[in-house]
Amino acid sequence: MKTMTRAILFAFAAACGAAAALAAPPAPATEAAAATPGIRAWWENPRVVERLNLAPDQQKRIQELVFRHTEKMIDLRAEKQRAQLDLSRLLDAEALNDGALDKAAEALDAAQCSVERAQTRLRIEIARVLSREQRRALRDLVRERGEEIRRTLRDAARDRRQQQR
Repeated sequence: MKTMTRAILFAFAAACGAAAALAAPPAPATEAAAATPGIRAWWENPRVVERLNLAPDQQKRIQELVFRHTEKMIDLRAEKQRAQLDLSRLLDAEALNDGALDKAAEALDAAQCSVERAQTRLRIEIARVLSREQRRALRDLVRERGEEIRRTLRDAARDRRQQQR
């Protein structure tokens, strides 16, 4: 049962992560989108709203989750950058200190895990807002969008090869 639950969570996590990439039609410019750099307000995208049959209260709850997540991520990413910088400084030193390097590597690992954990928690919280049918529809929508992106990239590569001839 645990394996099945993990598989479902993993599939949903992938779906939610890719859902942010849904682009057609573009989401309206909102405070949520402006306040969350790099995160498109997919929950306001008319295509997604219609396909998932998202209710206004679900959209609002998702927006609130993303706001809280974005605030946490500011600190977590800063912590990760500091850990990367600390490790870089130690690696650039004249003499390498194994103890300090191990400690810095562990700090970087912990910071990276914190970022991943926060992203996974957001996906889980969003899953709790959606019904089972909505989660399935989102997964299907993400899969379709991924196929569209792959097709577009494949066509662009073919066009480039033809232009080079």
